[in-house]
Amino acid sequence: MNKLSVRLWLGAVCLVLAGCTVSTKDTVLVGPPQRSTSSEVENNTGVSGDQQAIPSSIAILPFSNVTEEKVAGPLLRQVINSQLSGRNFSVMHPGEVDKRLPSGPLDHTQMASYLGVEGVLVGEVVDFERFFAGIYSEIRLGIKLSLYNTKGDVVWTGEHEVTQRAGGVSTTAWGLLLNAAIAAMNLDDENLLAAADELGRKVAFEFPQPRFYKGSAGPLIESVIHDKAGKWLRYGDVIEVGVKGEAGLQAFVELGNQLRTELKEVEPGIYISEIPVQPDWNEQRVPVTGILQDTDGSTNTLLSITGLVNFDNEAPPPVTNLVGSQTETTLKLAWQDAEVAAAYKVTRTNDGGSQVIQQSSDSFVNLDIDSEAFSKSTYEVVAIDEAGNASEPKALTLTTYIKEVGKQTFVSGPLQGGYTGILSLTETFSPYQVKGEVVFEEDSELYIEPGVVLEFEPGATIEINGEAYFWGLKQDIRIRASGEQARREPYLIVNNTKPTQISGLKISGAGIGILVKSGQPLLEAIEITGSRFTALSIEGESNVTLRSCVIDGSNTAGIVVSDYAKLNMTDCTLQNNFPFHIQNASSYEVIAEGNQWQPAPSETSILGKVRTK
Repeated sequence: MNKLSVRLWLGAVCLVLAGCTVSTKDTVLVGPPQRSTSSEVENNTGVSGDQQAIPSSIAILPFSNVTEEKVAGPLLRQVINSQLSGRNFSVMHPGEVDKRLPSGPLDHTQMASYLGVEGVLVGEVVDFERFFAGIYSEIRLGIKLSLYNTKGDVVWTGEHEVTQRAGGVSTTAWGLLLNAAIAAMNLDDENLLAAADELGRKVAFEFPQPRFYKGSAGPLIESVIHDKAGKWLRYGDVIEVGVKGEAGLQAFVELGNQLRTELKEVEPGIYISEIPVQPDWNEQRVPVTGILQDTDGSTNTLLSITGLVNFDNEAPPPVTNLVGSQTETTLKLAWQDAEVAAAYKVTRTNDGGSQVIQQSSDSFVNLDIDSEAFSKSTYEVVAIDEAGNASEPKALTLTTYIKEVGKQTFVSGPLQGGYTGILSLTETFSPYQVKGEVVFEEDSELYIEPGVVLEFEPGATIEINGEAYFWGLKQDIRIRASGEQARREPYLIVNNTKPTQISGLKISGAGIGILVKSGQPLLEAIEITGSRFTALSIEGESNVTLRSCVIDGSNTAGIVVSDYAKLNMTDCTLQNNFPFHIQNASSYEVIAEGNQWQPAPSETSILGKVRTK
């Protein structure tokens, strides 16, 4: 009867006994199968040349794989590395090999010299079969290996195959730890690990030893496993390690250079302990090595097949270059990545308290929010590394603007000279001293937050050639003279073709409050009182909209319109302006319906074409 017939017959028997159907690789089992003691090694062959040519230092290259089980190659490579490390070889760790591999093609006959070792082991996974029936499972693995020296000569070849059978659900101490190790390694079948371990030990047994190797019997170690493969650990974490081998001996585990500690024999031949991570451990890619020692002091060591661990108790550096903006409906933040960060936690604090609004690997935030205009929120960004260590927070306080503002400069000192770019005047740095002729150039964007105070020195003016937004509806923006002055110059000069909105502005004691030379500004809820000459002068081809404003106590005219300028005003109060509320010398009629006047509009209080009703 051939092997296939035997397998089919065995499967049929198991199906009858278990009352189940044969499942595929994707079938879900209730608990992973327990490794049994039944295994067989088939077709083991090994051919080597002169023992003198056997290298004493080797690197194991990534295995190729012609099967559908993609994890089989990396797993077998790790297992064979572990087994050979316990013999008379200096074996370069696979992680170090991968780091040193060239980016371009390099024949494996040249690889030993390139990596700085005496030989390289090349492997190919050539067989993988998996069979399930109820709680019974069987896995077959096969591999071909070749060992090359620095000359590119093949000094040994081997072909090995193992069949691993298992059944039942493990509830022993070793089985529970093995289940955790399987999960940490992201494997879907405990039996695959057992088969790989069996095959690795058979390869190591057949593998030729360098010349003059005398060997050492030592205690037998079957396996070393732990539950934190590839994890990043810090103080407070615990790693559970187990060694399986001869019973009644002393077992130890070494965690790289960090620790050597004794394990407890919980069952005959099963040594397990939980090891708490210490606060001073800081090392990456730490190997876990099991050690068995008999009563004569003879020892044997074995590298864990379940991979390396990382210890990190150092907080990552804080993020840098944190910038952002927010409107009533959107929030945008961005920052410079911290090099070792795995994630970033962003917390928002405002009058409603604090809450985490995002925790992800992204180095930016782009969220829809609901925020009151000109309210302030403080954002803290904390970098978190793989082990969970947190950096010092980096904070940024943002004001909720009506429109989205790009990367801005917060002006903190006196205003003088010319300005370009996106600029914000904030209550934090207020009051601002205005010195000389200040010009916000054509490529500028000026944002003035609620509560800002501008104090003008004698003769000082601000000319706006770019975009401008005075947001004083929530809290007045104030313009005033510094000290006693008899001003003639305007405080503000609007001379642009860009969007301009001046809201919630209060001006007192001006020569001329605002001079509009060009553009189409919206002046809303402004109050200009006690002007020496006129509160608002409009000239050129300007087109001004004036809403909900107060013009009070001007001593030449409240508003002067000339040239080809236009003015449309509603819901405004004009009072106590002498001799005129409005003096219009423009070619266009002023539209002034729906306003309050004191005294009432007449030929003595209004000069020129003005429509009041």
